Amino acid sequence: MSKGSPQRQTQALLKVCLAALCVWGVLALHTIATGPGGPAMAKEVESPLLTDFERQRGKISSIRFTLVDDSFTLTRRRNGWVIPEAGDFPVSPDRLGALMIGLASLKRGDPRTSDPEKLALLGLGDPNLGGNGVRLDLIGADDGTTTSFILGRRPTGLYARSPDRSQAFRLKGDLPSFYTRRSWLDVDFLTIAPDALEAVRLYDGDGRTAYFRREAGDPPDAYRPAPPHMSDQVRNRFALSETALAISGVSFLDARPAGDLVTEPVARHISETFDDLEIELQAHREPDGLWVTLHAREAGDGARRAAFLNARATGWAFRVSSLDFNALTPTVSDLVNRPATP
Repeated sequence: MSKGSPQRQTQALLKVCLAALCVWGVLALHTIATGPGGPAMAKEVESPLLTDFERQRGKISSIRFTLVDDSFTLTRRRNGWVIPEAGDFPVSPDRLGALMIGLASLKRGDPRTSDPEKLALLGLGDPNLGGNGVRLDLIGADDGTTTSFILGRRPTGLYARSPDRSQAFRLKGDLPSFYTRRSWLDVDFLTIAPDALEAVRLYDGDGRTAYFRREAGDPPDAYRPAPPHMSDQVRNRFALSETALAISGVSFLDARPAGDLVTEPVARHISETFDDLEIELQAHREPDGLWVTLHAREAGDGARRAAFLNARATGWAFRVSSLDFNALTPTVSDLVNRPATP
């Protein structure tokens, strides 16, 4: 063997190594460009999350949202969409429309993690396994699930994955909030401006009643005791104005058939407007929360507002926060000092 052969062997080995590095570099660059999974994954990018959704949406009978601690369903009935878990209370048409538009436009964006241990960082943990994601099932007319995926929302965007895959995608497009059923209930129908309120009549849990009025243009703290209780002395004007204006700020958090209530009313709160609309709320302390029922009255042949409110509220009870409940149901003795009856 010649003296130069070891050198030639070393050079040959270096050439082989350089060639291998070049091949590896090309493959690495290709992987970075197409994302994890190579060409197959690249084909999914920019593809619709729901293929041919516009043509298939008419066949959807229910849309089910499953969270780790709750689940609710939007179900199609002959007279519209309802939520069975709320006693078939109507779904907000605006929210439903935004959902349908959003689902039709969603596309897969860049692939994200496929590590099951990191899915929770994108809000994509399987709720059926205690995870933090929201599973969305689109159910066909034959009660067969047509499409399922898990959604997660973070400040950086909306994410999704298939329940049987760990590969996550950032989505292009958006959906209305999907983490609570309250956002889907059509409960935002009671709109009363504070300036429109003229008087409030209270019936508290102690069997006492009180009546307060103000003049048009008066500030919120100008409510005064009115007949038959003109001799009452206001103890707390802030508390009185909070109660008098409570109907203008109350927010309904949930709904159920009024027939499902198991308690008697503990108080009544009747608001009157300057243009003769009267709204009565009856308050219930139920085992599972604080609920009210609503009935409206209006004088005159064109009593359209009362008819509108009653069409939405009759037969239903609405859950309210403790803050709203307390504003609607004060004890009369906390608001006024009442002279003893001779």
